[in-house]
Amino acid sequence: FVGCKICQNIPDYKLADKLHMKKQLPKEVEKLQVIGGYTHDCQIRKCNLCGTYYRYYYDHDSESGVGYGYTDESIRRISSERAQELMNIVIKAYPQHPLEKLRQE
Repeated sequence: FVGCKICQNIPDYKLADKLHMKKQLPKEVEKLQVIGGYTHDCQIRKCNLCGTYYRYYYDHDSESGVGYGYTDESIRRISSERAQELMNIVIKAYPQHPLEKLRQE
């Protein structure tokens, strides 16, 4: 990722509270391709220029109108092996044909 126009601006790990912190995730995070794990706690992204993988996290809580709430997001650079492990978890959690199990019962 060294020298990559996108990844050179993304740290190994960055956490941002969108409501309370001035520092946000680098704008380059939005240039990463979402390749799987379309849940907030395990979204896998990949740089189309250099092939580097990332785990993106997003969590929003409005505090049910009691407090200010928060919106956290983070980005973490991960190995291709870790990206594959996370994708396998997602695939097992969301089978290709989720109704097939119901049909068998």
